[in-house]
Amino acid sequence: MTLKPNCMARVVVAAASLFLAQLASAATSSLRFTETQMPLGTTASQVPLTGGEYTSFGITTFNVYRYHDSRDPFSDGSENFGGTEPYGLSLDTRGNLARVDFLTPALSIDVDWWTITGTFVLDVYDTSNNHVYGFSGSGAGTQTIVAPNIRYFTWHDSGGFVQVSNLRFTNVPEPSSLAVLALGLTLVAVRRRKKL
Repeated sequence: MTLKPNCMARVVVAAASLFLAQLASAATSSLRFTETQMPLGTTASQVPLTGGEYTSFGITTFNVYRYHDSRDPFSDGSENFGGTEPYGLSLDTRGNLARVDFLTPALSIDVDWWTITGTFVLDVYDTSNNHVYGFSGSGAGTQTIVAPNIRYFTWHDSGGFVQVSNLRFTNVPEPSSLAVLALGLTLVAVRRRKKL
């Protein structure tokens, strides 16, 4: 069965509109790693993570610990609520890579980072393990990375003390869900056509 051109045009416009609406409403997450945001049951200055603590926020971690440290330049009043100090993630073992994986590919990420000594080295990879962004620096700053299908990022130091203080990221809708949506719209149009 074929669709009339005007009916097909309506289906295409509807699918495109829904696709754009999904992109516009793509989930944005902001992680400050505080005990209030994700209770780990302790406010110790260093808490090794097993990797799955932040899956409800859309990430997993490898070779990191959660810290709280008054020297964190990204602290504010809300982070210090309850007498705790600013939180973030740090490299668990020198000489290795700390890593954050996104459970759903990201379209953009913002990484607030800082160092006491040494150099902060950041590398970002897509779902095909292609290196899409690299940065190194000292002091403190925010790196914004926009690339299709960001799967994970790593960081390490040059022998100093480096931290990821905050992480913000925007996930893109999974292509499979968009394909199912387009198929559903097509089937609705075909059924409507049959009734006419």
